[in-house]
Amino acid sequence: MSPSPIRRKTSRPARSGASSAKRAGRGRPDAIAVYIGIVHHESGTAWGISFPDLPGCMSAADRFEDLPAAAAEAVALWLEVDGEHGRAAPPPRRIEDILTHADAKGAVSFLPVKAPTVDRVVRLNITLPGPLVQRIDAVAGERGRSAFLARAARRALA
Repeated sequence: MSPSPIRRKTSRPARSGASSAKRAGRGRPDAIAVYIGIVHHESGTAWGISFPDLPGCMSAADRFEDLPAAAAEAVALWLEVDGEHGRAAPPPRRIEDILTHADAKGAVSFLPVKAPTVDRVVRLNITLPGPLVQRIDAVAGERGRSAFLARAARRALA
């Protein structure tokens, strides 16, 4: 009996470009998305920041020095909630595009904020008392139960 020929499985080359770099709108692999915030301030008011690439994403701080941390938290929460709804992060625009945005009129500064690396989402099955779930749902609103519980866990673990 003669030995049968050995068949080797061939593999296709790995596709490139499916990394966070593509989601970030960059041409480089492993590029980190950086969203440009538009900073506004009027005398006697808090410092405000908004992100044209992330509709509705904004934050404020009483001191300019506290604005970067507040802005980073706002971006992280916006991307987290968007991801929980199954949407991909929008690609950030270039600073040249942000400078011509309507919200940039009257800006006192621009602040780049790195998007956090997104952890892999894990589906979790938990059991809670019905009245507690009703209270969570009432407070969570449109953000959703998962976003509410994730934020509460982060605060408890901080």
